[in-house]
Amino acid sequence: MLGGPIDRLSNIPAHTQVKRRILDALLGESLKVGAVLPSEVEIANQLAVSRMTANKAILSLTAEGWLTREKGRGTFVAERPSRVLGRCVILMRPMALAGAVDDYYHGSLYWGIRNYFQALDIRVDIAPMDPGFAEHFRDATDTVLIAMNPDPRSASELSAMGRAGKSVAILGSSWEGGHVNTIDSDNLLGAALAVNHLVDYGHRRIAFVGAGLEDSNTIDRLRGFRVALKGRLLGLNENDVILGKNTSGLDDPTVESFIQNLRSPDRFTAVFAAGPHLAMQILGIAQREGISVPAELSIVSYDDAAFLRMTNPPLTTVAQPLEAMAVKACEVVMQVRNFTQIGSQQVIMDPALVVRDSTAVANQSRTNSESFL
Repeated sequence: MLGGPIDRLSNIPAHTQVKRRILDALLGESLKVGAVLPSEVEIANQLAVSRMTANKAILSLTAEGWLTREKGRGTFVAERPSRVLGRCVILMRPMALAGAVDDYYHGSLYWGIRNYFQALDIRVDIAPMDPGFAEHFRDATDTVLIAMNPDPRSASELSAMGRAGKSVAILGSSWEGGHVNTIDSDNLLGAALAVNHLVDYGHRRIAFVGAGLEDSNTIDRLRGFRVALKGRLLGLNENDVILGKNTSGLDDPTVESFIQNLRSPDRFTAVFAAGPHLAMQILGIAQREGISVPAELSIVSYDDAAFLRMTNPPLTTVAQPLEAMAVKACEVVMQVRNFTQIGSQQVIMDPALVVRDSTAVANQSRTNSESFL
């Protein structure tokens, strides 16, 4: 009924392949409505996977409304979801569309979404969140929507779509209120991980470098940075907060301001960069200025892009669980579509600190500017 062992050489995760096999049986009516699903052990044996992998696939199909579980009786085939799903549309800011698939952040989320729906034979498209974008999908009953790190100005349209019953989720941003599902990593925790790591290394004056003044991630990371410094009883020199105007990186005036701060005899000894491209800019500036990293300047970057591991030195990073975030966004829009979720939910996942060679114990001769609240 479910076929032989799954493809171990495939890039598609094992539990997704198992899910696809079961779904094929449901759609092909090998398993009819009301039928008892084979046990986890039977499924695991048929497909040559672990019982845990089989369980994960079953739980996912249950959450999406394909199966129902009754304690003490087993798992049963549920009534078919009434609406046919034809595609998933990933909504992106117009300025992020160019090269998005190759970008670490957008690309990681995109491929996570694409792999999920590809396993279900569902097409994935990309569309811009330009003014009035919601109108394009008003009558698209065969579509689920995932808005990737949207501009806050899109909030009202996305909330209206959620109120109208559209299957939509925001991925990579956290907004309070509204009527739409959000999936993000904990930017406050991520900033705290970076700050605590640097303070534990003896740094007492730490700069924050961010870009995109209205970007929710930059805002949250800066807020977490401030809270973490206060929690360690450290003050903040506001001149050490360097903010560019857009998410693509620091503009020339901002770079010049950073360089002037870097040349000061009483400067910061560490930098928390709110994105990988910012971290690369900072590393390049430091090297051009003859400042040794990490001996004279420690750097922590947000996001664990592959190119940050190949720099000299490799950069310490805060890694977001991007693949898990993408999969969760897919599961959430499917739950809404299949009427197995009531109301909206906010899912916040934990990032992790990855320590490499761009951070070191502070040069004690440069920690005299320590100040306490």
